[in-house]
Parts: sequence; C-alpha cells; structure tokens
Amino acid sequence: MANVTFNKAILMAGVERNIRSSLVEIGQNLVDEIKGIMQPGSGNVYIRLPGPRIHRASIAGEPPAPDYWRLKDSITYKTTFGDGNEMGSNDPGGSESTPSDAINSPRKTPNQYAVSVGTNVDYALELELGIGMAARPYLARTLVGSTDMIIDAFSKISETVE
Repeated sequence: MANVTFNKAILMAGVERNIRSSLVEIGQNLVDEIKGIMQPGSGNVYIRLPGPRIHRASIAGEPPAPDYWRLKDSITYKTTFGDGNEMGSNDPGGSESTPSDAINSPRKTPNQYAVSVGTNVDYALELELGIGMAARPYLARTLVGSTDMIIDAFSKISETVE
C-alpha cells in the first residue's frame, strides 16, 4: 500500500505565492505593453513650447501619441491579494505626472485577488472611448492583444509548488 500525504498549509502557501507572482507579472507586462504602443502618431505635426519641440499627433484609431508625457508616465498597476495586502507600481514615472495620476487599488474583497492597470489622468477615458473626439484606444487594445500572456501567467499557478 502506498500513501500520498499533502501538507495543506505548505501547498496553499505555494499556490498563494504563485498567484501573487502571476498578478504582478500581468500588471507589469500590461504597463510595459501600454507604454510601448504610445509612440509618435501619424497625424498632424505641431510645434510645442517651451522648447520649441515637435509633436506628431495620433490619428483616429491609433493609441494616443505622447505630447507632454503625462498620460504615458501615469500608466501604473496595483494588485490586491486575498489577505488585503497590495503591491504594484505605485508611483507614476516621469516629471509630468503626479502621484494622484496612478491607478487606484482594486477593491479589497476577502479571498479574492485582482490587478488593476491604467491611470487616473482626467482625459484618459476620453481618449480611450472617443468622448468629444475620435477614439485613441490603448487599454482595451493592449488587453485583447495580451490574452496569451495573461493565460501563460495564470498557468504558472498550477506549476509545481516547492
């Protein structure tokens, strides 16, 4: 006769580590992807002051082209874990964004895990959805294009727990 015994506490601690690691990986990868698609557009060219410097705008359907970099710099992620703890890229980078531009933490719900990716910049939703202008989607486009990465990150949860 053979017996197989699992230590539930050790097993669950390993699963917990893998969930946390996967959420952080997803958050950071999405931030990197979103920032990566925000490049000079193919629209009109403007001279900006002070500087002077040149800005090439995006056209309808393209991700927003960075002008003063506030939106791009403010893209962050935060995670919430089942025990109420959180982590993420709390501070937006760059000189044009402020700490209040960073994404809020996901709602803390016992025994649930979440990752939020985005920005609190006031004009971000208008760009994404095209409110008052043609849409410059960047969040939904990145999320849809990152499906395989998200699946791969979550598949690591079931990997061997040491």
